[in-house]
Amino acid sequence: MGFPPSFDLSRRNALITGGGSGLGFAIAKALAAAGASVILVGRNSNKLSKACAELGALGANATWTVCDLLDRGAIAPLVGRLERDGGPIDILFNNAGVQHRAPLTEFPAEGWDRIIATHLSAPFFLTQAVARNMVSRGRGKIINTLSILSELGRANDCAAHDGEGWFENAHPRLSSGARSL
Repeated sequence: MGFPPSFDLSRRNALITGGGSGLGFAIAKALAAAGASVILVGRNSNKLSKACAELGALGANATWTVCDLLDRGAIAPLVGRLERDGGPIDILFNNAGVQHRAPLTEFPAEGWDRIIATHLSAPFFLTQAVARNMVSRGRGKIINTLSILSELGRANDCAAHDGEGWFENAHPRLSSGARSL
């Protein structure tokens, strides 16, 4: 994959949630191809290990760590450890997601809570932890992957996706100046 020189991400660290498979892995491959060192975060060590091995075989500098981002207390220590051990996080790509489909009248509270925690709370608190350091350094990028369902509605998909739209639209206002880093 060729990139113009203006898109050189050498000497940049990119943290990708949900990077062990699917879209997150594709994002990690693209960022690595542009020169970034990629850090994959997820819950499944087998997926993360396999993804890092594949990235390494392509010549990428890739590491992984298991972290359940639904555990708010784990987020700040994760960011601190990653930055202490590997340098500043220059790019945060919030990509982790889950799905639970059920009719509105039968949608379980546990499914609702997991979707809200995964799609809204985890990216919010991870963004907050990473942005603090980006703001103090005066640089960084935060990118959020959203479900198309944040823009559209569909039977048996929960309205929690509407919250993703809120998160994306509120993002510029979450911290004074953080969006323009």
